[in-house]
Parts: sequence; C-alpha cells; structure tokens
Amino acid sequence: MTYLVFPYANAHFRFLRSGDSEPMITSLGFEWDTTTDPQDVTDDLSASWAGSTIQEITTQWTTFAGVQVVFGTADPQEPLTFESSVGSDNGDAGEQVCPPNTALLVKKLTARGGRKGRGRFYYPDVQEAAVDASGTIDSSSLAGYQTRWNDWMSDIVGVDGVVLPVLLHSESSDGSPDEILSTPVQAKVATQRRRLRP
Repeated sequence: MTYLVFPYANAHFRFLRSGDSEPMITSLGFEWDTTTDPQDVTDDLSASWAGSTIQEITTQWTTFAGVQVVFGTADPQEPLTFESSVGSDNGDAGEQVCPPNTALLVKKLTARGGRKGRGRFYYPDVQEAAVDASGTIDSSSLAGYQTRWNDWMSDIVGVDGVVLPVLLHSESSDGSPDEILSTPVQAKVATQRRRLRP
C-alpha cells in the first residue's frame, strides 16, 4: 500500500533500454495544486521530457516510456494513480550507452541537513564516451548534463498543477515534506553491484 500525505504526489518516470525488457524508473515528489485535473498533470509531466533538452544527452538506445503519478488524497490509504497517455520517445544522442547497471546520479538537496534532507535521482542513461575507467564524467560532459537536467527540472516545475518539488521522505517543522532547492549532477556515476540479467 502506498501512503501519501495530501496534497502531495509522486511521479515515476519510466524508461526502457534496447535489449532489456525491465523498465527503469526515476521519481520525483511534488506538491499538487488540487484545483487541477490529475490526468492533465500526468500527461503534462510526461510531455515535459520530450519538450526539454534532456533528450540531447539521452542516447538513442533509451526510450522514455511515460509517467505514472500517485496522488495523495484526504484518505492516505486511498491514493489516486494516473497513467500518462502521452506516447513514447527515444533520446537524440547517437553515442554508445553505458551498461544498464550504470546511471547518472543527481542529488536532491533541501534546506534540511543530514540524510533526511537529501535524496537522489538515478537517471538510467549515461554516454559511454563521457565516463572514464574510474566512473568519472569528464568536466565538459558534466556541465552539459547539468544544463540539460536543469532544463528538464524547469519544465517539470512549469507544469500546471506542480506547485514545487519536494522530498517525500523528509518532514519540515509543520509536518510537510521539504522543498527540493537544487539538483546537482554528480561527477561520479552510480552503479548497481549485481550481476546483469538477460
């Protein structure tokens, strides 16, 4: 069972990799303007990916497969779930992609200190040529990733119905989630220490 405090929501952006049937997901919590229609918000969040420059750093091997959003209601045990009706799209970059157990690591930072005040995005596409043998992204590519990530975040926050991005596992003094203030892309890629499955 998913529990969400009203009026907050959690968006799950889904991606597929060529040759891998298992979807990869990165998520973002946000405060929801409850005067807006949840299906419209969901579709606009999905369109935010295709409408931003994030496609330029996403390889052609990765397909954006839409978004699922879970909206909190007055009854936390009865959330509303909406699926995007917006079609899928591929990345624009023609470069080779890192293995599917490698992701771009982006921090979610709030005004709160400690672990409760930060979270992470794992974006499932990193261009192989941008990463050295130690897993570090070169400075030029890192700057490009940051610029385009900022563009996507701006488009998300610009969606009618998204009041502000929040960290759902944190709580401010009034009991509401903390606002995400910045999302810095990290120079070191994230990896899963497990065997790659077919």
